[in-house]
Amino acid sequence: MIARYFYQEDIARFIAEDSEAIFGKIAHADEMDTVSTQKFAWEQEIAIMKSVLLPYVYEPGRIIFEYTIPRMGKRIDVVVLLRERICTPFLVIKSHTGSVTLTGRAATNRC
Repeated sequence: MIARYFYQEDIARFIAEDSEAIFGKIAHADEMDTVSTQKFAWEQEIAIMKSVLLPYVYEPGRIIFEYTIPRMGKRIDVVVLLRERICTPFLVIKSHTGSVTLTGRAATNRC
């Protein structure tokens, strides 16, 4: 079965894992010729999500990057499964400009 995501891990391991290693896994899973602004966006997403999820390090949960929506052909940047809830989007990345905008739950650190 083909994975529907570029990266997934439980929250504690995600926070503990080296950010460059996470970036490498995401970039390796991407079969396209990724532009530098998308790479910048992934680096920012990783850093922000580590910060946002730090209070939940001991909570059962998972983080998924670049989840492909079945039959839609679209991807969700980041999905967090926390306390049996789906929390998305935590943030909005404008990959063409490389800007990062915190919205909703990310800005308030709540799921």
